[in-house]
Amino acid sequence: MENKKFTLENFPKKEIYKVPDHYFEELSQNILSKTSQAKPQGKIIPLYQKYWYVGAACIAATILFFVNQNNEKTVINDLSEEEIVAYLDNQSINQNELSEAYKNHKSIEKEVQDVKNLHLSDDELLELMEIEGDI
Repeated sequence: MENKKFTLENFPKKEIYKVPDHYFEELSQNILSKTSQAKPQGKIIPLYQKYWYVGAACIAATILFFVNQNNEKTVINDLSEEEIVAYLDNQSINQNELSEAYKNHKSIEKEVQDVKNLHLSDDELLELMEIEGDI
């Protein structure tokens, strides 16, 4: 085999791509005719109409939020004694913890009643709470 050196000069020079006749002469006219055509306009919605849609969506979301909130509330008075006992049995709460929580609740209830019996104004109550460090 002969060892030939690769050079571009050894390749034949042919025109492999052909341009249509008068292509470049008509190119600028073709571009201008395509770009100057009127573009179709979309539907124009007035700005105030969009605000109505946004407002209606906000009102609907607010109504759904409050309706959902009211449906999720379960009042303990609506539950039967069996349901409450079954719930407590399924929890990992022993009898001592339950009685301690009841005592704490009664203690807090008594403290609240004592504060109400003092007949303090809101300002005096806030001042006492600041002194005690509760605020």
